[in-house]
Amino acid sequence: MKFSIVIPLYNKQKSVRRAIVSALDQQGIDQRELEILVVNDGSLDGSAMVVEAVREEFVDKRIKLISQSNAGVSAARNRGIAESSGQYICFLDSDDTYRPNFLEEISKLIEMFPESLIFGTSYAFVYGRQGKIKDARTAKVSSLATRRLIDNFFWEAATSDLPFCASSFCAPKYVFTELGGFPEGENMGEDQDFYIRAALHGTIAHSKRVCANYYIDVDHSLMDSVSPDKEMPYSKRLQARLDNGQVPEKFVEGAKLLVAGHLTDLARRNLATKSVQTAKRFLIDRRSRKSLFKWLYWSLKAKFAELRY
Repeated sequence: MKFSIVIPLYNKQKSVRRAIVSALDQQGIDQRELEILVVNDGSLDGSAMVVEAVREEFVDKRIKLISQSNAGVSAARNRGIAESSGQYICFLDSDDTYRPNFLEEISKLIEMFPESLIFGTSYAFVYGRQGKIKDARTAKVSSLATRRLIDNFFWEAATSDLPFCASSFCAPKYVFTELGGFPEGENMGEDQDFYIRAALHGTIAHSKRVCANYYIDVDHSLMDSVSPDKEMPYSKRLQARLDNGQVPEKFVEGAKLLVAGHLTDLARRNLATKSVQTAKRFLIDRRSRKSLFKWLYWSLKAKFAELRY
């Protein structure tokens, strides 16, 4: 088996069929080299029955349903990795979709940059309740190549949208053995934690082609369930690496920018829910000033919000 696609599933009855069908509908690859592992993480709706129905509809033994008690998205992904038989592990959230060229593009990246630890493609945001589609913002880089090695993941992630998302990247299975899987017990930023570890240990290959759809404003979204009153663990761990001199000098500025961007984003999200004092707490943190224009903008927003509320 060449590719294993791991789909973590929790209460996504309405969208999981769409995700699985997009994984089946891959072009330009040998379909015999593909398996799909859906890890049902203790869903309370009919999600598992939908998966069974899809498997029967397509009479497809490549679709495997694994069930476990609810333990979170990281535990579901790690379970899928453990039970996979593929050389390369891809991930697809159960409310997202691949475009038909995803695995073909990943295969080309693997062929061009076989030693890389991550292979990722660009993606598009799909605003579920509006139907609007918008390509993720890409960093301004000197390379004009469609497929390239990312020179500085930290800088690119800090100055644009992430170059790839949880539903548009793939990694060799051995990488998870060497670097560890996704941190369990964390429901936000767990994917970024893995990207950071990979960026510190090897190269990341990237394609500018948009090969996946990342759905926003969907039912039971983790983004909607998280109260952002604390710095995320992935950012704390990155800060600890900076403090301990574990980040190579060429990545230090980008890593500081990434932390600053996270803090200002937490301020933004708290202002959106009128949690002005919490937003101010993140903006008072001197690290947030590294992203100066964002810091100034959201500091002014916080000032106006304080007067208004």
